[in-house]
Amino acid sequence: MNLLIAIPLVALVLTSLLVLLVLLRSQRKRGQPAFLVFLTSMAVWAGAIYFFRSSANTQIAMYWEIVTTFAVSLMAASFFHFSYLNTKRHPPLAVPVAYAGVAIIGLLSLTSLLYTGVDVDKFGYFPIAGPLFILIPLHNYLFVTWGMINFIKGYRKSQDLNERNSFMLIILGVVCFWAGGFSDLVSTLNNNLPPLGLLGSILFSLLATVAVVKYKLLDIRSAVRKSTAYALVSLLVAVPYAGLVLLASYYLRGSRLEALWYVVLFLVLAMILQPLWRWAQGLVDRLYYSKRYDYLQSLNDFSRQIQLFRDLDETSNRLVKLIATLLKAEKVILLFESPTQKKLLTMASFTFNSPGKDIDISLSSDNLLTEWFIQHRRYIEFEEIDTIPLLRTLPASDRQTLEAIATKYLVPLVSSTAELIGIIVLGDKQGSKLYTHEDLQLVISIQNQLAMSMENARLYRDRKYSESALRQSENKLRFMFESMAEGITVIDNRYTILEINQAAANMYGLHKNELVGKPFFSLISEDCRNKLLLYTQNSPNYDTPIMFECQLLTTQGKHFPALLSISMLDDQTDGPRKYVCVSQDISTLKSLESEQRILRDKAEVSSRLASVGEMAAGIAHEINNPLTGVIGFSELLAREDLPEQTRDYVKYILEGSNRVKEIVRRLLTFARQTTPYKTRLDARELIDNTLELRGYVLRTANISVVTDYEEGLPWVSADPGQMQQVFLNLIVNAEYAMKKAHDGGTLTITTRHKDGQVFISFADTGPGMDGDTLSHLFQPFFTTKEPGEGTGLGLALSRSIVLDHGGDILVESNMGTGTTFTVRLPVSRDEPEPGKAGKEVKTAVRPSPASSSILVVDDEAPIRALVAKILTVQGHRVTEVGNPAEAIASLQADSYDVILMDIRMPGMSGRELYARLNQAGPGIAGRVVVITGDTSDAGTRAFLRENNLPFIAKPFGREQLLEKVNEVLGNKQG
Repeated sequence: MNLLIAIPLVALVLTSLLVLLVLLRSQRKRGQPAFLVFLTSMAVWAGAIYFFRSSANTQIAMYWEIVTTFAVSLMAASFFHFSYLNTKRHPPLAVPVAYAGVAIIGLLSLTSLLYTGVDVDKFGYFPIAGPLFILIPLHNYLFVTWGMINFIKGYRKSQDLNERNSFMLIILGVVCFWAGGFSDLVSTLNNNLPPLGLLGSILFSLLATVAVVKYKLLDIRSAVRKSTAYALVSLLVAVPYAGLVLLASYYLRGSRLEALWYVVLFLVLAMILQPLWRWAQGLVDRLYYSKRYDYLQSLNDFSRQIQLFRDLDETSNRLVKLIATLLKAEKVILLFESPTQKKLLTMASFTFNSPGKDIDISLSSDNLLTEWFIQHRRYIEFEEIDTIPLLRTLPASDRQTLEAIATKYLVPLVSSTAELIGIIVLGDKQGSKLYTHEDLQLVISIQNQLAMSMENARLYRDRKYSESALRQSENKLRFMFESMAEGITVIDNRYTILEINQAAANMYGLHKNELVGKPFFSLISEDCRNKLLLYTQNSPNYDTPIMFECQLLTTQGKHFPALLSISMLDDQTDGPRKYVCVSQDISTLKSLESEQRILRDKAEVSSRLASVGEMAAGIAHEINNPLTGVIGFSELLAREDLPEQTRDYVKYILEGSNRVKEIVRRLLTFARQTTPYKTRLDARELIDNTLELRGYVLRTANISVVTDYEEGLPWVSADPGQMQQVFLNLIVNAEYAMKKAHDGGTLTITTRHKDGQVFISFADTGPGMDGDTLSHLFQPFFTTKEPGEGTGLGLALSRSIVLDHGGDILVESNMGTGTTFTVRLPVSRDEPEPGKAGKEVKTAVRPSPASSSILVVDDEAPIRALVAKILTVQGHRVTEVGNPAEAIASLQADSYDVILMDIRMPGMSGRELYARLNQAGPGIAGRVVVITGDTSDAGTRAFLRENNLPFIAKPFGREQLLEKVNEVLGNKQG
């Protein structure tokens, strides 16, 4: 095997190993795949050249030449691609063009356009160039050169020393490739010159691989000694290798074992090259540096390891062990500043004889030793303390502490800010040896590095703690920000949302990520925008936030009330201002306020109704007393023989008085001041009474009333006051609707009886109601009247009353045809026969026994005179007294068959008088008849019911009085 065949075989093995090395050792970067393609194509190229040059005939050689052409073209394209990726530049369109050129050259190589054939000369096979052969060097050298230009640009722009070194190695490799390629080109054109281009490619691959794997260049200052080491290794390797090659050429020429021998020889050479290099490097270093070699080696090891330390505790422990190892000290202690005390405390310690034993000591940092260290920044031998006057003041406790641990040297660690951050205490050297000059030089050399390393570790610790505290603080603030019930929105001076919490986002109906970046003005009403603009543009005092109520908008365009507070985020005098808007949805609060307002209005209405009832009861009581006299004396006058004209006058007085009497009774019934219990009643009579109350208003409103009562209508069981309230409400509603729509109309009231129920209908000729109004008609506080004209409680209360009576209210209405309300009530179970309902059954007044003795007790003189007149005419003996005291005196002096007394009297009430009479004996109390105008009072009703007392309600007439007196006298006789 000749040298031209051995070179490509060596290149194949070498490039294959380089591919494996890149896969195992290089950093995973985006340019690695392209570089692997480059190395693989180089390996294929070397292999193809080997098989080309060792082919059996020209036909096989031509086949391998085609592979060689494709591989070298792919190498050039992949290197060009790698140059862009490794210099952190985006690959241009030229990269796919380069790969397209590879495909074109590969296709053309199958024709005779690139090579017309293969010939043989003294150097072996060589290709014969075709008409388009120039495409191969043009493509390859173009893109390889372009890639080298990219690395030159990267070298100029890069600030990283290691990166610049790697670029320079690759540039040198391209130069080698150029030189080798030029050799092949000349050989192709002139077959008298051997093709040595593969040697340049091998160097190119080696240099590029070193640049990628090691990513650094050796220090120029060590170039001389490294060159010496290279020369020594080359001599040690080249001479034996050359001899073995010559022996193989002589004895194994033409043998199949010749190629295998070269491979084995190369592998053996690769195995011994690395340890041989290390031995040669050490030998040269010792020869070059002499006694300083160990010191420099230790310094290099220390510098390399100390850069790896970050954690303060780890740095401290590893430092003391490293120093003890380098200086071979028996004891090393690192004292570090205390953040809370004016002391230097043990951070780490190492003892050669007891590696696991800790030495815990402390020194005061507030003394002259500290100042001396900061000023001089050098180590001090412990014995020097006594020779330096300034250090003689060292506290005795500190001196004793240092003596106890056999201190030999104190090495200060001074920070870049002239602060003593620690002290390294060195004990004796191992084996009782003395510290050499080289040891102390090493201490001086590493002193600053130690201080810098400890300062960095301390800063790293402080930064880590600060970052942790900052993260905790940020997380806490973020949690508070997101968990607040109020909405918080941060905006800039252009009113753009910068940040928003989920509570605010929920108010607007979106996720907070969808709101960031949106204009805040799209979420607030116009009045709110004006106030915000006024605050942010015209307010002289931004320290004081403003708070106001406004309408905010959801993303669906709906308004909702909110309380908005706006304040500036912080005092930003230079940059653009930011503002914090805190919003609180007060829709629920507003709703509650509205409900409370309605409840207050309802309570006020109820209070007014109660006041009206109380006032009506008081007025009725005051009216009933004089009205009793008017009615009674009018009846007496009517019985006298009077002139016709006078008789007519008395008749008018009596009719008017009875009308007033009915009005008062109906007023008490409406005010619910009568007894609230169900009784049999005639619905027709109750309707007529209600119409009488509203008759004047209906007539003046141009409303005519038509009644259609069924004959023989059964009685119903109802509370007259409550039912009259229902009828009156229906009448008033119909009146309002007709007057507003037509300024008049007709109200038709109909009564019917069917299936044990009485139906009472109120039909008006008003405007009617639509379906939506009918669906809400009986809801509390719903009204169709104008604001201030209705409470919305009438129909709801009316229906409640009717439902309590076992009935219901029905409504029928159409727009434009009026409305009909129908009250359905059950028939009374104990009603009289049909046809008799509504007809009073009057019994004749029974004649009273003559000469009965009757006592009349009333503070109203007209009442007493009327009663005395009526009873005297009947033949009774009547005694009148004006107060209970006189009544008691009269009862003690005489006995009476009947005692007529009022309930309300000055001094002593009728109830107290009855109690006195009851104590005197049940016989006297059983003759009492109560005359009162206060039957509406609950206390009075309870008093009459509990004592089962007969009573006469004011105002009363002659027949009522005589009937009740005769009833008592008849019971007495019976």
